[in-house]
Amino acid sequence: MVSRIGFFVSVISYFIFLALEWLRPGFVSFVFSPHLFLAGGIVFGVVWGWGQVENRESAHQPPYQMKEYVVCLLLGLILGWVVWTEGRGFEEFRVLVTLVTLLTPSTLYHLLSTS
Repeated sequence: MVSRIGFFVSVISYFIFLALEWLRPGFVSFVFSPHLFLAGGIVFGVVWGWGQVENRESAHQPPYQMKEYVVCLLLGLILGWVVWTEGRGFEEFRVLVTLVTLLTPSTLYHLLSTS
């Protein structure tokens, strides 16, 4: 429950601060980086997704059907390849961003498939 609330608060805050930064450049970035909220949203989203997998496994339901597993794997590999080839601007964070991108389809599938 905490990770779900943290995810939504982080993502909403990130978009609000980005909107403020867009309306008045430097308004937020002179004080702190709004991308910290994005990092928090990613962390909370991954934790929330893992919690959903544990809940499904405890209910004796398979966490993945084979088709969903293959689709998430292929999307992760394609997105990871795109980020790696186009991510020269990330410099030393290139490996980390690529790894997060590889996990994104799986995490989003888990978050969106919860009932």
